[in-house]
Amino acid sequence: MKQSIPKQSVTLNRASPGALQDAWHYSMLILRRQDSTFDGDRSFPCGIRGQMRAYESLLQKLDHMTADNETWELVRSSWWEPETFEQVVQNTRAAFDAITQAAEKLGIDARTGEKPESL
Repeated sequence: MKQSIPKQSVTLNRASPGALQDAWHYSMLILRRQDSTFDGDRSFPCGIRGQMRAYESLLQKLDHMTADNETWELVRSSWWEPETFEQVVQNTRAAFDAITQAAEKLGIDARTGEKPESL
């Protein structure tokens, strides 16, 4: 029987457009590689090796955007020491949600780091 992993969350109180953009692309390397402009970067080869490098980079960005935020400290161990690749993916999905929320607060598109063009 598959054990359910509780969903983690994080608040990105110190997010900046550039950091959110990078974090968005690191997330995509794990979730939907073809959507990331980092696809093709030799630092992130296809397969698990590249995904794990992207995850490490994502964690560094999250740590920077949360600094000493209590929310991050509560989940840090399960994010920094995932037991399975499934947990890496689940953590990445939760990070993607936080990235999207922080981008909305800043009024930017997380993918580009820029304000959306008005119609």
